Amino acid sequence: MAIITLGSNAITALPAGVGGKVLQVVYASDGTEVSTTSTSYQSSSLTANITPSSTSNKILICSSIVYRVITTAQNADIFGVRLDADGSSIFNPDGSKRFGIRIDSSGNNNAQLMTTFNYLHSPSSTSQIAYSIKVASRDGSTINMNSNTGESSLTLMEIAGWL
Repeated sequence: MAIITLGSNAITALPAGVGGKVLQVVYASDGTEVSTTSTSYQSSSLTANITPSSTSNKILICSSIVYRVITTAQNADIFGVRLDADGSSIFNPDGSKRFGIRIDSSGNNNAQLMTTFNYLHSPSSTSQIAYSIKVASRDGSTINMNSNTGESSLTLMEIAGWL
């Protein structure tokens, strides 16, 4: 480890090339349909587990959610998605479930869409962590995750941390 001295103060720094490297990658995809009209978050079967090798490491989560929305509502914000770690919410892009789509026309609407997000988690743990996706409807419209739209995915990357 390098030591940098500035006057009478010493700063310990990481050696060159340490920190920020990808140490492991876990990929999970799932095409199991989840259909809900509930305004409460519902579990999906999209989960992935990773075990960090150090408490200073971070987990970069990249997600791609495919879904279909069926609604007759006008001016409705209708889709909510949430990321959980070990059953607790760690990322909720919009707690009021306005994530994904806004329908601005009247009549029957049937949209097939994909929503992506990235999140950097600092778990401070070396125990296995289970990440999972939950979905909800804001206004009671039907949300069909993975319905005729393909598979949703989670990619977890352990990133070397800083001391």
